[in-house]
Amino acid sequence: PASERLPENGCGVLVTVNGKHNNITFENALEIAEYDNTEGWIIEGYLDWLAPNVIAWQPLPEPYKESEQE
Repeated sequence: PASERLPENGCGVLVTVNGKHNNITFENALEIAEYDNTEGWIIEGYLDWLAPNVIAWQPLPEPYKESEQE
């Protein structure tokens, strides 16, 4: 939960977010975001969303890497 611990500053994470942004209502939506110590949560694709209600976060998985075959 975001209420217990925050990610490192500027580190991309997967978040669960609720709230309204413009004409969109988010309810337990999964989004990519980062936390900034001065700006708060910044949701990718919704950079102008002020104070989104992030309820939980987790690190992003490692990107897929094709195995090297010899």
